[in-house]
Amino acid sequence: MNAKQLNRLPRAIFSYKSEIDQKVKVCNADGSNMTLSRDKLISAGRLATCEYFGRIANNDKNSTEKYVLKVNDYASYSRNVWEQTVLFCAAQANRQIGKAPYSTMKEVEDDRSLYGSQTFFAALQSIATEVITPLLPAITDDVTSRLISWTSGRLGETKMIDIESNDFFVYDDDSWGAVSSKPRQRLYKSQVALTPKLHTAKASIKWYQDVIDGEAGRFYAAFARGAANKTYSMTLEKFKGAVGNTKYIPSTFVLDGFSMDNWNKALMWSQAINGVTRNNLMALGTLSGLSNIVPTIGADGVIAGAQGEIGTEWTRNGFLANVSGVDLVEAGLSVVPGTQNYDPKFVSLDDPEQENVYIVAKIGHAPMAGVMASGAPITITLTPTETSDMTIEITETLAFDIVPVFSSKIFKMMV
Repeated sequence: MNAKQLNRLPRAIFSYKSEIDQKVKVCNADGSNMTLSRDKLISAGRLATCEYFGRIANNDKNSTEKYVLKVNDYASYSRNVWEQTVLFCAAQANRQIGKAPYSTMKEVEDDRSLYGSQTFFAALQSIATEVITPLLPAITDDVTSRLISWTSGRLGETKMIDIESNDFFVYDDDSWGAVSSKPRQRLYKSQVALTPKLHTAKASIKWYQDVIDGEAGRFYAAFARGAANKTYSMTLEKFKGAVGNTKYIPSTFVLDGFSMDNWNKALMWSQAINGVTRNNLMALGTLSGLSNIVPTIGADGVIAGAQGEIGTEWTRNGFLANVSGVDLVEAGLSVVPGTQNYDPKFVSLDDPEQENVYIVAKIGHAPMAGVMASGAPITITLTPTETSDMTIEITETLAFDIVPVFSSKIFKMMV
């Protein structure tokens, strides 16, 4: 989780306002009234989800920025938001059959007919979609946000994306009155086509464990994580498919083995070709690959500072944060859903057993272009099943597309 991005979410996200705010008045046992506002439930659900992810982010001791907590008693807050959300959905279902809204979770628990109510689940899945959609950019893996330039487009409709050339004009020596043939140079744009396509994940929850006894942050986070994981997996797959193509990474941009000479050569070439300064480069790789990027000195390649600060940092992180002014960024493995418990399969920048590192420009043209379906890119469907344990099947669909562009040049170091 990225604490920095969570901290910078716009305030408007937590002040959701629809055109028509649905409200339900609930009469409590003590005679007092409580108004449940759908808009406020969505805003509170977003905050509970951010607090859930923020606490995970703050467990990272190496993070340079901590998430600023906004809720002191998270457990009570998240549970309270969830109870009100369930009561609101139950009220929608009760209205359909002319019953008064319930005021307690015990009443919801005792009414087993709600488990089979399409209205109840339609209300819940609608709220869940509204909660997580604007949070996706903040919980998307840092590697994804660095590698992809996103835009939006209509589902199923091809969108042409302009890719600017990174060429620049080259001058030949000349003199007044000289007649010579000069090669014609062009500063042009090319285009790539992207079409938002549906990508679906399936899961399940239990009525009593996850609905009656649930809490908002964990519930919504599961959906948000699923969408973020799918986007990250697709990013890795597309990158992996592109880096083996000489169209994207010519053979001259591939260096065999880490050495300070190769490292410096890759940095200098990448600076020159991409037209950026060295501190605007980054090195992407898995833990196995990045752990090999350790400065050496002298003809024998003695590791520099291994017993001092460098050694301490390498031992703590598994790799150095910065070498020669270039940030090292870890691209973790993504597990293929459904394989994690028995025969795990992984997706990586390369084959998981390889240890390649890629030198990429932080600014300029992103290596890949992505399009997310405009409006509501996420669709959530909750379907109760006729089982004794009251299982609810979940279908979560994300509409997007990613294509490699690589107009900014990438260097590959086979460490």
